[in-house]
Amino acid sequence: MFTAELDSLVLTSGHDLRALRFPLAVDVAVAGDTYTSLSGKDRMLKAGDMIVRDPEGIIASVAYGPDDRTRLRPDTDAALFGAWCPVGIAPMIVEAHLEKLATLLRREWPASAVEPVRLVQ
Repeated sequence: MFTAELDSLVLTSGHDLRALRFPLAVDVAVAGDTYTSLSGKDRMLKAGDMIVRDPEGIIASVAYGPDDRTRLRPDTDAALFGAWCPVGIAPMIVEAHLEKLATLLRREWPASAVEPVRLVQ
């Protein structure tokens, strides 16, 4: 994931698909929003930070990254990757980034199935 980010400069978060609850919602943090980051620390988010929520809580923020509850683990066997794309980034850049990530995933785990890239706006 980091290699793809360096190439495109598009931030990405990865989540254990089995730990997620649906539906997911892209949202904007408000004063008082908190979540537990990958480091295990509770983070107070800055109002205005772009976030993603599932019905159980915040799963990622631009400023602090993915949460601990849905993080990728050594035993993760299904994952969801999301690209953080503010208004103004051309869809073709995002698609290229996600395709690069898919290529890197297939290289590391050749037997894995990678769903086609989908952009949700």
